[in-house]
Amino acid sequence: MLLFPTLVFAQDGAFRYFISFNNKVNTDYSINTPEQYLSLKKIAKRQRYSIPIDSADLPISAQYLNVITLEGFVIENKSK
Repeated sequence: MLLFPTLVFAQDGAFRYFISFNNKVNTDYSINTPEQYLSLKKIAKRQRYSIPIDSADLPISAQYLNVITLEGFVIENKSK
């Protein structure tokens, strides 16, 4: 797991960090079963336009999120 923390200043004066991970090794999901994390509508659209499902589509590992939470940070948003 590699972290790229970036300090972001919010209008309310609180500090916010953008954390980016460079891999999805410890994810609980597989690209072989996309229906577990993608809607059927999204899967159909990808098939229609010949867009392959790859590791970038996998959700963030729960282990990564737990480590961040245990360090005392509050997760406000997540993005694949």
